[in-house]
Amino acid sequence: MKSGRAWSMLSRVLKNQKDVNMISPIIYGTVGYGAAIEFISFIKIYKTLPNIDDILKGSCDVVPKEPSALYALCSALLEKYQNCNQAVNIFAYSKKLPIEFAVMLIKDLIVKDEEISTLSEFDEWIEKYEDYLI
Repeated sequence: MKSGRAWSMLSRVLKNQKDVNMISPIIYGTVGYGAAIEFISFIKIYKTLPNIDDILKGSCDVVPKEPSALYALCSALLEKYQNCNQAVNIFAYSKKLPIEFAVMLIKDLIVKDEEISTLSEFDEWIEKYEDYLI
């Protein structure tokens, strides 16, 4: 893996060119082949995600179909999560996800914020998904 300097240089290049396909040789040369493949894959997945802030506000119904995008979505929701008000919207959104991702998301959210277990939405969610919890 290349140094922080290489990633910084790549960041500056990306500010001027948003299409990673056009500059993929530069990406490979800057951070190395393995890191470049992972980075380009990440960018492609990231572009398919719905707006995380909209989900946390309760104003998004878009759900990705690809498992890789669903994993990234759940991770992004957990990373941006700040309070129980957002948890209410995450509970609502989780009901739109495939069951395995809904369970993974809420189990990880409980680890991040135990207070969500006091919400009525938590009780409703548990009733719906109790057969899938281990």
